[in-house]
Amino acid sequence: EISQDEHGNYMAIDGHDAAPASAHTYDNTVFAPIADRLLVFGGAAYNNGGAFKRPLDADASRATGPYFFDPAKSDAGKVGGTTGSHVKRSGPHPEITGGIMWENRDIFDPAAGHNDLPKTFVNGVSDTTVENGKDVIYIGGRLGGTGQSLLKYTIHNINDPSQDTWEKVGKYWSVTSRQGTGAYDPDLNIFVRTGRDNNRPFYYWDLNQAGPGNRDKFFFPSDPTGDFEMSHYYGMEHDPVRQQFLLWAGGGEVWALQPPASVSTSGWALTRQPAPSSAIPDADVGRGVLGKWEYIPQVDAFMALQDNDQGNIWLYKPVGWQLPDGDFNLPPAVELTEPASGQIYNAGDSVTLMADASDSDGNITVVEFFADGNKLGEDASSPYGMTWADPGPGGHSLTAIATDDGGARTTSAPIDITVIDPDAGNLDLQDGNAGYDGTEDLYLNAYFPARNYDAREELIDRNSQYHSLLRFRIFQSEGGPIPDGASIISATLSLYKHSSYSTDYQLVRVLKDWSVNSASWNERLPGIAWQQSGAQGSGDVSDVADAFASAGWSAQWVDFDVTLAVQDFAAGANNHGWRLKPTKLKGNRRQFRSSDYLADPTLRPRLNVEFSTSQ
Repeated sequence: EISQDEHGNYMAIDGHDAAPASAHTYDNTVFAPIADRLLVFGGAAYNNGGAFKRPLDADASRATGPYFFDPAKSDAGKVGGTTGSHVKRSGPHPEITGGIMWENRDIFDPAAGHNDLPKTFVNGVSDTTVENGKDVIYIGGRLGGTGQSLLKYTIHNINDPSQDTWEKVGKYWSVTSRQGTGAYDPDLNIFVRTGRDNNRPFYYWDLNQAGPGNRDKFFFPSDPTGDFEMSHYYGMEHDPVRQQFLLWAGGGEVWALQPPASVSTSGWALTRQPAPSSAIPDADVGRGVLGKWEYIPQVDAFMALQDNDQGNIWLYKPVGWQLPDGDFNLPPAVELTEPASGQIYNAGDSVTLMADASDSDGNITVVEFFADGNKLGEDASSPYGMTWADPGPGGHSLTAIATDDGGARTTSAPIDITVIDPDAGNLDLQDGNAGYDGTEDLYLNAYFPARNYDAREELIDRNSQYHSLLRFRIFQSEGGPIPDGASIISATLSLYKHSSYSTDYQLVRVLKDWSVNSASWNERLPGIAWQQSGAQGSGDVSDVADAFASAGWSAQWVDFDVTLAVQDFAAGANNHGWRLKPTKLKGNRRQFRSSDYLADPTLRPRLNVEFSTSQ
């Protein structure tokens, strides 16, 4: 039973802090192993359709929650709240003993100092993991509107909610905002979410690229049977032993979703699991399985709650199941803290590698360090580190592997560095290559002059209706990899034209700053117009081209020699990039791959720069 506060917010009968109000759970209930707590975020709370709420002051209300439940206090003879509280009653019942099992984390308390918290967890998806010895929950939340971003919630101190941290690690882009389920894969470091139907059945966020701009990507797994039908009723959990996801939506049918060897939208496969020969649950899952399907590492099995009047609990043993020997061992946590991702070294320099490693249920025995898959060395005592002397020129991917006293091993997220010849360096600046993410590109659309067309997979050119802009962060002072003061020997900008139709092009330098996230046909910056709409004014772009190139009829790379322009940038000229401009107007539309192209990142815009850092 629930009651109302002075503002009409529904709450547990004994108050906002004693227990959560009734709410849809969706896929928002998780177990935090380090804290040893069940964590309830809620979803659409009773009679308000959004977050749990409580009074802020005499005139307003605010969100509250999430709630911890302490299983160590569970007692069949007590209720979870305070003494006197009860279910389905109209008055106090002092004979009912309360176990005080609930705790309101109340992260929305203004005194806690948290910023940019989700407005609601409606239709949320979540999963938990352990990172650096701390509970981490990846959860979908609405920061505004109905779009669902992926958030990282870290519990640093069970006794101090003000130390909890929130990060936006995945951007809402094309993922469904409807009901679904999600699971975290620690091997690939991705969070996978189910879609609504077969048109876009699955999505993932690549947490190796975690950040506010990290967009979700959808993928279509192969299904030799053709029988799989995506439903928002599914539950999904990661199977760490067989490194796959298992999906269940009631009955005896289970599907395995196998990921590719590395993070990609291709290479996924769906496999129907063999039908059990024993008894199976019925197909009644009510409003969906969602979070009522959980992997239990101690027994290497999946627990399923049959959502009907019986409330039966089932265990599903995956194909190849064996009872784990002895006590279950949680894997260690490890993170490379040095060097910084994207760091540039000169050939002959030494590289210092440092790692943080911890084990929540034991001790770290050794941390090994690798470059490009080859072991460099190891350290058996904290602080864990080593020096890599004289790495060879080129790009290198660095990782660390921590091993605990139970033999479990965890690999860190990779760190990319580049080593250049002191006298002559040559770099391909292309998003996704060696950790580079400094390309900004978009097209301007005269038909929708107020819209921003960043984050599209193509750049479009046609007459005076579509104009494309692009720039690269080149030098370290602007966030690029090339040392300031380097001498530019040559620079070639390459665009991949994937459509038909030929023409001659020029790159004209943009003279004014513009924002890739907001520029439109009308405006270059929020509230600041182009001199002439579409970046066509003499004050918007140079009258003299920096480079020319011809594009043939078929799909091909189009190369522009921009050496002189990049030399100007090295000498201090403003780098506002270029506008792609045909030398003659033609009516046919031509399309180029943009820096957001997903199917083949090697076709994204590329700037090859040869330079020297010698004095």
